[in-house]
Amino acid sequence: MHSLLSHPRLAGSATLLLVSTLAACGGGGAAAPDTAPAAGVSSSIAATVTPASLMDLSGWKLNLPVDSAGSDSPQNGARTVLPQELVAGFTDDYFRADGQGRIVFTAPANGAVTTPGVGTDHTRSELREFDRQGDARGDWTGSGALSARCEVRQVATASATAVIGQLRSENHVFAQVVYRVATQDIAVDVYQSDTDGSRHALTALVSGVALGQPVAYTLSFAAGVLTASANGTQRSFTVDSSWNAAPLYFKVGAYHTAPNAGNPAGDATSVACSAIAVTH
Repeated sequence: MHSLLSHPRLAGSATLLLVSTLAACGGGGAAAPDTAPAAGVSSSIAATVTPASLMDLSGWKLNLPVDSAGSDSPQNGARTVLPQELVAGFTDDYFRADGQGRIVFTAPANGAVTTPGVGTDHTRSELREFDRQGDARGDWTGSGALSARCEVRQVATASATAVIGQLRSENHVFAQVVYRVATQDIAVDVYQSDTDGSRHALTALVSGVALGQPVAYTLSFAAGVLTASANGTQRSFTVDSSWNAAPLYFKVGAYHTAPNAGNPAGDATSVACSAIAVTH
């Protein structure tokens, strides 16, 4: 067990990551300010807390919305922070601790993307699983489960959704846990096969989720069945056998569908997570 654990639209193998003992534990929306340090935690202590002090990051990489020089130029490739850098205490404006035991992921609408001119033109601040018992890329085959407790604080104006969790193969999305702004709900988007142009469908899991409201969700795959849940509501999907042998990995953080250029200054998607767990 490891301690963990983060305007437009605003609001405040097994690896187990839990809330730190430092903690007391969308289309348009009003701003809720970032929370102050918890009672009993001085601002000076909170300022020195890094994500690595809240969470075991040795099994993760980080995709950022800026390049290796810190530039947010849309033409540049986004930086990937390796596990050893994360463990050493890496933190910046896009990946930080909030002083209440949560890791805050911020993806500005304008910024660098992972594959400029080739893949999607959307920024992200996401942890990417790197399974130390997996293959050379950190992927796994067989079965796995992701559980997290997160709150969507902000969604970029040009994006109808915020993606807060993913299961992927090297070339395709398998499933995404999505916050939908217009309907204020959590849904799962499941892709039927590990092929180009796969059919996919969104299924609502829980409604009445305002910005800033925590959601506990799970995403798991085993024996040809993809299962997703949010706040206790669960749905299961039988999927194509192409997923059974596919090397897979989980992602957690902030991702959206806003284009990575031409957005208002300060526009961003922000997600804060207080608990994350991955099991295999």
